[in-house]
Amino acid sequence: MKLGVQFDEQGNFVGDFLEGMQLPEEHTLYRGEIIEGLYVPKLLRGEVVEVLSSEEIEEIRNQPQSETSEQKIARLEAENIALQAADLDNKEAIAVLYEMLVGGETNE
Repeated sequence: MKLGVQFDEQGNFVGDFLEGMQLPEEHTLYRGEIIEGLYVPKLLRGEVVEVLSSEEIEEIRNQPQSETSEQKIARLEAENIALQAADLDNKEAIAVLYEMLVGGETNE
């Protein structure tokens, strides 16, 4: 069970503080609510604040999202189907050329 969050001696966020954990002597346990969406929370004079500037937060928000596992699987499956189709086209073209060569040689 979550009892709060802990901050180190400089006020840097360390992580959740769960039941059964030992709080290091130099850490502070904060039991108040932390606003959702903080990127780099810091404990300053008993209050949790955001360290990043609005420009830094906007830059993080505008970064391209990485591909999820499901998206990657779907993309790779589509690429695989396309490669198989291209391979089949190549085999058919080779078969036609072979027939032309063999057929050309046996005609007398």
